[in-house]
Amino acid sequence: LSTVVGKDISFDELRSTSDALYVATGTQLPQRVNIEGESLKGVIHGINFLKMVNLGQEVELGDKVVVIGGGNTAIDSARTALRLGTPEVRVVCLEPRERMPAHGWEIEEALSEGIGLLPGRRPVELLVESGRITGLVVQKIKLPDQGGGILNPVFDTENLEVIPGDTVILAIGQLPDDCFLEGSGLTVDDRGRLVIDRVSLAAGDPGVFVCGELVAGSGPGIAAVASGQRAATAVGRFLRGERMINGGDEAQAIGPLPGDVAGRIPRLKRQVMPELPPEERKKNFLPYELGLSETAALREAGRCLGCGAGAVVIPDKCTACLTCLRVC
Repeated sequence: LSTVVGKDISFDELRSTSDALYVATGTQLPQRVNIEGESLKGVIHGINFLKMVNLGQEVELGDKVVVIGGGNTAIDSARTALRLGTPEVRVVCLEPRERMPAHGWEIEEALSEGIGLLPGRRPVELLVESGRITGLVVQKIKLPDQGGGILNPVFDTENLEVIPGDTVILAIGQLPDDCFLEGSGLTVDDRGRLVIDRVSLAAGDPGVFVCGELVAGSGPGIAAVASGQRAATAVGRFLRGERMINGGDEAQAIGPLPGDVAGRIPRLKRQVMPELPPEERKKNFLPYELGLSETAALREAGRCLGCGAGAVVIPDKCTACLTCLRVC
């Protein structure tokens, strides 16, 4: 605890005292927007902002907060700023509304709480007077994507829009902090992610295992949980001298159900979670989902199809008969 690898102890020293080493540092550094004035007072990176608030540290916000980003960190930052008492909060993002990476339900809840959403805009510069931020200049999308699935819009460089604001929260992404790897001999790609063997999950040294966002990039929390479980399996096999299985494979979708099967499944309506009204819940950080009644909870549980009927895949014994898939 309270030990900085690369400062208090070297990576090689840590490796030499362990039979196996698992690196799970994630993506803790904020990605920069690279616009002039990013280092000014009044500019906060979203991941740092959320960390400070959760640690109970005081954060100075103005009366008009502009959040840059379209992901969950951006929406979380906006809703947090609102709960800290900021009267006006807007979210500006590059993506069109339908392509924002944040959860749709969270975007809807943010809108219902009064947060403004300005999608399809690119930040150009920060307006500053007497050393203080007064607004953000953005460009609107002129032409949408031309296909291909990659966000590559054309922006209207002649017509600029000014969004008033005295605090800007940057939340466009996160990067890994790999300073602790100096001198370790491990390889990092051009995105700052560790290069690993996808079967063994080992990085260079067969006893060093890496998983999570350090190799996959930022994603949902449950993906990190799954990654940790795969790494635990890989480490266990390595320590026992067993052959490695493909620990990097993701679950594969089996596709839509055949029509005759789908038609026999009873359709039960999803139960609606009761919540506090937006005007009430946005005043504090208390849980606002009130919980299902016993009757509603039983109805919701009854919607489960019981997929697999308890079947368990044992990798060493699996013969790929696909019986489990057919049962599902």
